Amino acid sequence: MTTSKAMQTEPPTSGLRFGRIPITNVQPVVSCGAFSAKAVPGQNVAVSATVFREGHDRLGVTAVLFDPRGKEVSRTRLVEHVGGTDSYSGWLTPASTGNWSFAIEGWGDLYATWQYNAGEVRFGR
Repeated sequence: MTTSKAMQTEPPTSGLRFGRIPITNVQPVVSCGAFSAKAVPGQNVAVSATVFREGHDRLGVTAVLFDPRGKEVSRTRLVEHVGGTDSYSGWLTPASTGNWSFAIEGWGDLYATWQYNAGEVRFGR
């Protein structure tokens, strides 16, 4: 599993590392990370990222929301905008004021890969 954590106190390039599943273009980011994204408690915040890998296996992508103490509060499965674009998005909802943060996780989804490949199976006569 690969994780890219977007925190408001770090520049977007700190800790940049690419593994087998690179995560890039994590949003929301304001002025290249110079300012924190703002939201009202209870307001849905759109999150997105570009996540890709080598090969033909399917990906799973999740956004994880952390409260101001760093405790995981929620986990949301992101969906691909258009098949083959590697661009995923979803919504997170902070419950109170404070310096919330989120992480984007990407992994090889074995079940989705099996399901996709099973749809291509053709039986001969």
